[in-house]
Amino acid sequence: MARKKERDWIKVNFSLDPAINEKLKELAKFEGTNKSEFIELLINQWDSGINPEIRLTELINERKLRMDKVGNVDIKIKEISDQLVIFNEWKNQKERKKGDAIKLLKKPLLDNNIEEAQRISRFMQKKTGIPAFELLVEAKKSIDKTGI
Repeated sequence: MARKKERDWIKVNFSLDPAINEKLKELAKFEGTNKSEFIELLINQWDSGINPEIRLTELINERKLRMDKVGNVDIKIKEISDQLVIFNEWKNQKERKKGDAIKLLKKPLLDNNIEEAQRISRFMQKKTGIPAFELLVEAKKSIDKTGI
């Protein structure tokens, strides 16, 4: 009778294609393990890509992360929208004050009272935030365009 062949699975050797063996060495080195530890890692995690329970858990976790990101983006959008409304109100208010300043500057410019026009433009610069020179230029352009 032939003797029954038993194998000690701890000491089993197998042969691989040289290219596969080299790739296995590279991947094991990349993971910081030797070949046998890397093969053990592959075997222990072989079903993570095909097990629907694991995939479902991963998808649920990914969805939670994305929902958190979407929530954060929504908060930022609301903050920026509020800032945009305030900025547009400020810009419109500035334009209205600019119109008032130009109206005030027209009379001294028409009377050739440059000192009075400069004084008014400096005052309106503080009030509107628009440079005094720009206010004078705008008033002069308005006078040239309308003649009044």
